[in-house]
Order: sequence, then C-alpha cells, then structure tokens
Amino acid sequence: HTRFALIAGCLGGLVLLRLSTTRNAAGKAVAFLSVPAVSALCWIGFFISIYGSPDPSFPYANEEGSALFIPGGLAGLFFDQRFGLLAYAPVLLCAFAGLAVMVRDRATRRVGLELFFILVPYLLAVTHFAMWWGGTSAPARFVVPMLPMLTIPAAVSWTAIRHRATRATALAALATTAFVSASLVFVRHGQLAYSTRQGYAAWLEWLSPATDLTRGLPAWWRGREAALYGQIAVWVVSAGLAWMVLRRVERSRWTRSRGALAAATTAAYAIAGMAAITALWGFAGLRGNADTPGQFELLRRLGSERRPLLFEVPAMRRLTPHDLLMALRITPPVSTTPGGAGQNDWPLYQIPAVPAGRYRLQPNGDRPSGWVMVGIGRDPFSIVTGPMASPPEPIVLNFPVDVRAIVVRGDEQARRSITGITIEPLSIVAPARRIGPGVAIHAVRYEAATVYFLDDRSFPEPEAFWIGGARTSSIVIQPDIPRPSVPLVVRNGPVANRAQLRSGDWILDLPLAPGEERRISVPADTARAATLLTVTVTGGFRPSAADPNSRDTRFLGLWVRPAALSP
Repeated sequence: HTRFALIAGCLGGLVLLRLSTTRNAAGKAVAFLSVPAVSALCWIGFFISIYGSPDPSFPYANEEGSALFIPGGLAGLFFDQRFGLLAYAPVLLCAFAGLAVMVRDRATRRVGLELFFILVPYLLAVTHFAMWWGGTSAPARFVVPMLPMLTIPAAVSWTAIRHRATRATALAALATTAFVSASLVFVRHGQLAYSTRQGYAAWLEWLSPATDLTRGLPAWWRGREAALYGQIAVWVVSAGLAWMVLRRVERSRWTRSRGALAAATTAAYAIAGMAAITALWGFAGLRGNADTPGQFELLRRLGSERRPLLFEVPAMRRLTPHDLLMALRITPPVSTTPGGAGQNDWPLYQIPAVPAGRYRLQPNGDRPSGWVMVGIGRDPFSIVTGPMASPPEPIVLNFPVDVRAIVVRGDEQARRSITGITIEPLSIVAPARRIGPGVAIHAVRYEAATVYFLDDRSFPEPEAFWIGGARTSSIVIQPDIPRPSVPLVVRNGPVANRAQLRSGDWILDLPLAPGEERRISVPADTARAATLLTVTVTGGFRPSAADPNSRDTRFLGLWVRPAALSP
C-alpha cells in the first residue's frame, strides 16, 4: 500500500545512518539501495500503467486531507470505541509508556528515538486524511503495521515497573485486551470485529444489550471532535484516580497477598469505569438503559433459533412466536448519531441489526407532518420516500434479508412534528425460509423492484447499479409484484468482458462486447418473494481512464438495471 512507502523510507534512512559508521559506507549504501530502487521504479511504473500518472497519490485524489484533521484523527485512532487501538487493546498503553522510558534512559535512547522517527511521521500521514479509520474494517487498521515494533518498548515498560499497583494495572489491561480480542474473534463468527463509522461499536451492544454502553465510551464524529476530547478526559481522569487509590492501598496489610491486590484492582477499575460511563450519560442527558437493542436481539434469536422456547414473566405462561410479536412494541430513542452530510443530515431514528421480516412503523406526535425517508444505511438511498398523510399512516417494511439498520430521516417539518416512532414486528423470517446468511448494507428502490446489496463489491446508483470489475457480488432482488421471473437490463462498459449470473441452480454466462446491452430474465424465488443473485465479472474499466474529464477512479464491470415487465 502507498502509505507503507513512508515506513520503508524512514527505515531505510535509519539503516543508511547506521551504515555511515561502518567501513566502505558508500559501497554498502549502494548495495543496500539497489533492490529498493528497482522496486520503486516498478512501483511508479504500476501507477503509470494503471492510472496514467506516476503520482502514487493519484488514486486518492478525491480524499479530503488537511492538517486540521490530525488532532481529531489521532484521538480517534487511539480512543474511538469502534476503531481506536487502546479501546480494544488497553495493554498497549505499556508500549507507549515504554517509548518514554527508552528516550529517558541513555542506554536505550537511540533506539527509542529511532522508533519515534518511524512512528510519528506515519501517524501524522494517516490522520492527515479524513478517513483515518480505513473504511469498514477491524480496529486501528492503519496502526497495525506499527504494532510489531512496539514489542520492544512494551518489554522495556514491563521491566521498568517498580510498584505492585502499576504491575496489577498492566495485568488488568492485558486481561481486558484478551477478553475483548476473544469476543471479536469468536462471537458471531468474527462479525463484531468490523465496524462502520456511521454507527457505534457492535461488540459493546453485544456485551450488554440492555445497557447503553455505546454512549458511555468515547466516540468520534466528524465536526464533534471537542466532545471526543472531553469523553477521553473523563476516562483518563477516572482511570488515573483508580490508579492513585491503588497506589495508596498497595502497601496496606489487607492487600499484601496477590489475590487481595487483584480483587482491589478489579474493584477500583470497575468503579472507575462505571463512574466514567455514568458521567458521560449525565452529560448527554441519557438514562443509560437500552431497551431497543435487547428487543431486536430477541427478534434476531427468533429468526435464528429453529425451536425457540418462550415464556411470559412473571406469569410463566408459554408463548408462541406469534404471541410474542403481537405483544412487542418497540419505541427507539431519538438518534444522536451525526449524518453523512453534516448536521442537517442527522437521522431521526436509527435502529441497527434488523432481522429479515415485516415491520410496521408508526410516526407519533400531535400532528406529525412533513417528508419522511426510510432506508437501511447512512447513504443517500431510501426504500420508502414520501410525505406523511394526516393522520399519518403506518409505513410497512418487508425485508427479505437481514439489514444493517433501519434509518429514518425527515425534512425540517418532520423533525419538528415527529416526537417518536413505534415499530411493530408483524413477522420474522423463519430459519428454514431464509434466503441467505448475508446482511444487506445498502438498499435502493428502483423502477419495479428493491435491490439489497450484501457486500461492498457493487456500486449502487439512483437509476441502476454497477457490479465492480473483476469481482463477484451478491444482491437480493425483491420485485414489487411477485412474478415467475425478474427482468434485468445489463450493459457492458467500453471493454470486452464476460459475466456469469447465478441464482440457485440457474446459471447464465454472458460474453459481452464493448458497450453491448442485453435484456435477461432471472428465475424468481416465488416462495420467498425475493431472489438471491450472484454476479461474477471477469474484466472492467475505470471511467477516469476512458474519459480524461472524468475523476471517477472506480473499477467498474457491469451496469445492471431492474426493468419493468414490458420491454
């Protein structure tokens, strides 16, 4: 990756600096630089061949960069609950403390400064851009290349510890890191490890569905960095006070044993964590309970358990899934998550991880009015759009597949008049009738069907969508009216290509000439009222390469549009 060039350059500079103190330094430097020089020429040649420019930053020309992003980016890169390094691995605080110890100690100062020489420019470079989190990814994606070399300062830090309270704190941080890592890897087949910047950390919602932990830990939002700094300060002060208390009691008679000190450490940091979370709830005006995630977790269990056992408490009356759905009324809190297009794009309501099924949304208020849009993501697309009637009519959503979220937006009039919404689950898709295991991350309402995108290898657009070049992508097509087949119009780009469409046992191979357009019919899955379609494209093109005036650097393969029944 282009950003690794900075790491390589810093390492190379340090190697040359050390070679300068040896015999025949110039000859050794030439020998050392020969392979990187050839590699650099090939690297530049790659960009000339693919992008028509020797500039390695050309693919990122559309990325917004500014030195003003660096403070917030650094804070998020280390402390954000979704992508922050220390939020998932607090034990690495020892490594950064070890760097300070190395610089202070004359025997290790040179190595410590060399590590700073590599680490600091790289961190400044990756946080200079607005997308420091690295897209939908595992935590601290851009810091991971730096972690192996932090083993040295981590070891220095461990050997430098002189107090029992500090060593117990380091061990508690290690235990927390191990627990969080195991949760990300083993729960839900690793799905909790991948977050998006539009929501909160999934592993916190899993950890305690009935408690709003996500609002009690630092979270980065664009344009609200000051709030992030305050949240970090609350946690730092709370943890610092807990450490100070442990330092006071570490020599007490009742903490002399390891077990007693471990219990005191657990209690001190548990109280500090609860105090920090409660303080952040208070600043945000929240109660701290979270009914909605628990209710949707129950719905997800209904959609995954083949023989659920349900009881009404405290009557201990046996319930059927239908009884439970009829009794369940979900009233989600107003969303405080910023929108993708600034403050005016904030969603009214955002309910994550919704299982496949039918739902009825009822806007509440004295006289709800205005324009309402309902989608499943933080993109500009919606599956229901229109003005509210008077009185407002319920909005019925029918999801053939699990979706990332229900996101409700509204215009200024809707924001003023809607005081809440009620979600009634009408039915949940049973495990035997599920169309597939995927989760839709985008959904677009087209002319005759709604298309759900199960991965990021497609590019939704208002009138149609592109399958990425040289990729395989899966979508779910839900026609407005049940029919034996789903008509599609496909169009190739300006290069020869080949596509394969697969739906169940049906397979269609399409050799396509440049610009060729075809109308095809995909057999529909009438039993599920939706069809899972997998499209594989072997080639592709970049609009910026085909048109010098275009700045679209996406690698596109096949254009697809759901069509009406008549040609």
